[in-house]
Amino acid sequence: MKYEAILFDLDGTLMPMSNETFLNLYIPELGRKLKDYVAPETLHEALWASLGVMLQDVGDKTNEMVFFENFRKRLGNDLVDELEPLFYEFYDREFEVLKQGVGDNSVMVEAVSLLKEKGYRLVVATNPMFPENAVLKRLEFSGLDPKDFEFISNYTLHTRCKPNPDYYQEVLDHTGLKVEHCLMVGNDAYEDAVVREMGMHAWLLTDYLIEGKYENHVEWKGSRLEFLDKVKEVL
Repeated sequence: MKYEAILFDLDGTLMPMSNETFLNLYIPELGRKLKDYVAPETLHEALWASLGVMLQDVGDKTNEMVFFENFRKRLGNDLVDELEPLFYEFYDREFEVLKQGVGDNSVMVEAVSLLKEKGYRLVVATNPMFPENAVLKRLEFSGLDPKDFEFISNYTLHTRCKPNPDYYQEVLDHTGLKVEHCLMVGNDAYEDAVVREMGMHAWLLTDYLIEGKYENHVEWKGSRLEFLDKVKEVL
């Protein structure tokens, strides 16, 4: 089947890093950034509670709005007024610490380049839990050029999160793509492969595989190196 567009997950797919490594670098660094304003333990609790609400929300507000509304409920308006600009400053500066956890990504860099040359429309369908800059930085840390992707999810553009299929529908709405013309490439057999419920095809990369209910319902699964071979020979 010839696809029009390839949708990529970011963490563990385009970016060679496990969720565990990401969190072990991200959470302590953010805590250090904000320690003069809020205790790291208090920040951690409020952060995860607010992210949890955002992940489950099915209202009309953007994910960014839902996150900060709940963050304010837990820490208070005055404190969050001080913290909010520091969050964005963090993604401009201290977020660079994530580079330490990025492995060799030459395989995916080549795969993206080949797909671009072949004329595919490329989309970063990452779980929209972060601001734009945090997503763009992770692409850059991975040796990828954000300009190669026509649409990149972030929390200001979406009202849903993975694994809700409505998130993927929002991606389609933003891009004008149709489900039958897309291939989703990810490493999470639930959050990424849930597109099978919509009729979209899915491929799973196994280097950072997260097991889930749709693992045996995808069209293909294999390593990143095997994916590059598929890009060369099949796509």
